[in-house]
Formats: sequence, structure tokens, C-alpha cells
Amino acid sequence: MTKLSLMYVLAGVVFVAASATAQHATQQRVRMPLKSTPSTSGPQMYAAYCSGCHGVKGRSDGVIAPVLRTQPPDLTLLSQKYGGVFPYGHVMSVLRFGTRNPVHGSADMPIWGEMFQTISGPSQIDVEVRVRIVHLADYLKKIQR
Repeated sequence: MTKLSLMYVLAGVVFVAASATAQHATQQRVRMPLKSTPSTSGPQMYAAYCSGCHGVKGRSDGVIAPVLRTQPPDLTLLSQKYGGVFPYGHVMSVLRFGTRNPVHGSADMPIWGEMFQTISGPSQIDVEVRVRIVHLADYLKKIQR
């Protein structure tokens, strides 16, 4: 399977999970297992988990973006929106706990903190989730315009 094909498959899985969550808002959140990526590689995690909606370069033009109710945010403009300072705290909070966002139907962007728990060993869950979120946030800082 090519890298691009794998990206489409992962993006589709994320879309289906987000749609199911939106349709069943009263049910308990379902955690789906993710294909493991290196926990210290922000670019690989971004390509696997984020680019389907936010685009390969973070400019809100992912393959799933056209079917969302609202365009996903351009992740390259985060620093610009926060007065020239990259909002690490906000980004890490959104990645860990999600956000109420109509882009993804009725409720939340996938909560990567919960999703990352499915690819960590039980004794390392909290540590690895934090490592993943920090490296993903670092990558997002690097792609700022």
C-alpha cells in the first residue's frame, strides 16, 4: 500500500469516526485503534492523523475538507491569529481534549489524546500521549507562515 493510499484510508477512518460521534452524541465516545507512528515525529503524525482534513501543508485543503460543513482552520495561520505568538497551550489543549467545533458535524474534532492512548502500552499511556502531543504541536509551530 502506498503512503498516499494509507493516508486516504486513515483520513476516511477519522471521518467515519467523527461522523459516528456526531450522529450518536448521546452515546459514549468510541475509541478507535490507530496505526502507530513514531511518537517523536511530528511530521509523520501530522501526515497520518491531520492532513486528511487540514491538508498536507496545513492550509485547510485536505481530501475530506470538501465534505465537512465548515472548512477546517488553516493551521499555518495559528501564530498570526494569536498576535505573532504560537499558542502552544491552546494547541496542546485542543489535541489532548478536543474542541467544540461545527466543522466536524455537531461536536468535536477527534480527541487525539484519547486516540493516542490506543497505540500506547498500558504502562506508558500518559507519558506517550504527552510526548506525541508536544511533538505534533512543535511541528505545527514549524509550518507557521
